[in-house]
Amino acid sequence: MAAEKVPLLTHVNTLLGQMELRYQQRFDAQQTAMQAALAAAEKAVLAALAAAEKAVSKAEDASNDRFEAGNKIKEAMEAQGRLMATRRELEDVQRLLRELTDRFNTSAGQSTGSGAVWGSLPTLIGIGIAVAGVIYGFLK
Repeated sequence: MAAEKVPLLTHVNTLLGQMELRYQQRFDAQQTAMQAALAAAEKAVLAALAAAEKAVSKAEDASNDRFEAGNKIKEAMEAQGRLMATRRELEDVQRLLRELTDRFNTSAGQSTGSGAVWGSLPTLIGIGIAVAGVIYGFLK
């Protein structure tokens, strides 16, 4: 079996053609891999952006909830402040109680009879109602 003789130029052209084919296949494979990598990166970026948007939304909601809770606490404190008696009102009630005690002690020492007791009874009832109103304001 004799080897067939091929001219050198034909042999070199064949080798160059095979090399070009290999390089083209390599290039095509790299292009396909690059496109796949870019597509995967794009999906990852989109997923990260969606997660970031969701996190920002949750943070905004939580912040709004904190502000609302703070406002509710502030409103409750203001309402409580409106219901509490002032120092002047308490001093007035204490003064009235002292006056009542003094009057009661004075009238108890006098022997004016049952008319004095019945005469001061409406005053005592009125003061008792006022004291009950102040106490009710404190408790509420």
